[in-house]
Amino acid sequence: MTVFSTLKLAIAVLCFILIPGCANQVREQKLDSKSDLDLRGFHAEPAEPIGVFFKVGAPATRAESLLASISTLQGDAAANLSSDLEIWKKVDERFGFTVSGHTDNEECAGKDCDDLSLRRAIIVREWLISNGVASRRIKPAIGYGDTRPIESNDTEEGRARNRHVSIDVFVIAQ
Repeated sequence: MTVFSTLKLAIAVLCFILIPGCANQVREQKLDSKSDLDLRGFHAEPAEPIGVFFKVGAPATRAESLLASISTLQGDAAANLSSDLEIWKKVDERFGFTVSGHTDNEECAGKDCDDLSLRRAIIVREWLISNGVASRRIKPAIGYGDTRPIESNDTEEGRARNRHVSIDVFVIAQ
C-alpha cells in the first residue's frame, strides 16, 4: 500500500469516526480488510464538525437517551449516527476508540462541566456498545469540560459546536 493510499484510508476512517456526514463520500472504501494502516498518534478535530452535538445541559442524567440529548445542529444527527454504525463496527480490529465529551463555557462551570462532559461521553460510548461495537475496543469515557473548545465560545454557534463528543482512533495491537 502506498503512502498516499494509506493516508487516504486514514482520512476515510477518521471521516467515518469524527465526521459522520462525510461518510457518503468514501463509503466504498473497504474498512474491514486487513491493511498496513497505522494510525498511532493520529488525532484530529474536524474543521467543520458534523456528528454528535448536544443540547445545552443535556444529558441531564446518565439515564437520558442519546437521541433525546443530541442536537440537530448539522442536520439529522440521529440518522448520521445510525447510518454510520455499520462502518464503526467494521473498522479493523487492530483499532480502538477513545470517546471524550466536551462542553461550552456558559452552560456550566468547574466540576459541573467535567461531570456533564463525562455524561456525554458515557452516553455515546454506551450507545456504541449497545448497538454492536465491541466494548473491548472502546476505552473508558473521558470528560474534558470546557477545556478543549473546537470553536470560539464568543458566539452561540461556536458554543453549540463545543457541546460535542469526539472519538479518536488508536492502535490496539500490531
